[in-house]
Amino acid sequence: MKNENAKPLYNDIQISIDTMILVAKLTYDQQEELFNRIVFHQNNQYQDKHFHYSRKISNVTIKVSPRNPLANINYNTMLILQKNASLTKFPYSIQEILQFDTWKIKRIDIAFDFTNHTPFSTFTNRLIMKHHGNVKFLQQSKNDKDWQSEYVGSLNSKTEAKACCYDRNEKEADLSTGIEHDYPLRFEIRLYPKLNEYNFLKRIDHGWIEKKLSRFIFIPDIEQLPLNKWDKRRLYKIQQDYNYLKTLKPFKQNELKKCAKEHRVPFEDIYTFSKEKLYSFLELEELVVTSSGLYEQINFDDQLL
Repeated sequence: MKNENAKPLYNDIQISIDTMILVAKLTYDQQEELFNRIVFHQNNQYQDKHFHYSRKISNVTIKVSPRNPLANINYNTMLILQKNASLTKFPYSIQEILQFDTWKIKRIDIAFDFTNHTPFSTFTNRLIMKHHGNVKFLQQSKNDKDWQSEYVGSLNSKTEAKACCYDRNEKEADLSTGIEHDYPLRFEIRLYPKLNEYNFLKRIDHGWIEKKLSRFIFIPDIEQLPLNKWDKRRLYKIQQDYNYLKTLKPFKQNELKKCAKEHRVPFEDIYTFSKEKLYSFLELEELVVTSSGLYEQINFDDQLL
């Protein structure tokens, strides 16, 4: 059921694709076309233990010829759009390669960022749950604990959906970038679709993505919930120890879970509302012919892996 309160949240939340990994089983002709456009560099085992050849252009990495024969059954080429994928500007040659009809999504990280001008920036008051009332895995990361990071999801590598919640400004401060975000609280849902006949970049299964997004219950601020102070205290205890929920009487468990579900951030609705714009960075742009008859080029600093 759609959350009727979703639309008012659109102005307070920014959605973007943070990371996207695409794979393809290119045909011989497509491989020839790829190598005609991009010069690859052979990697030894120490440079890349997964692929024989790769090339990095701006924030786009292209890898060819997996070292693992089992991986080669499913794909022979990988394209990695690193952090802030939605802001990626492709050179025309890569835009053309993306038009191959064999690309599938191996991983996509969808980020929801909350403005610091609302209670959504209250990090200590946030609550993460699943619809069954608990989380399989929740921990502080040792590497980025100063970012107030939390991870949700199974450690099983076959898990199709995981989430990470952290303070973007704490991360920027830790990395000494000097960047300060107006939307600092990030809830990022990382999806790992199966490489089957339903998973193609040309016809993204939005229903599958929306279903996965709907399984996360995220409350940005417990204090904003229509609960008495005692129930809010119970939620804070659940936030600190998810096993505490099981110690409550069944009727109270159901009451708290119902309230959390009704007031959760409607990730799937926000995605549905924004999906057309969300993938616009993948669209093929036409080359512009200058008055001199030459194609206008986009300048990129090539970086060798």
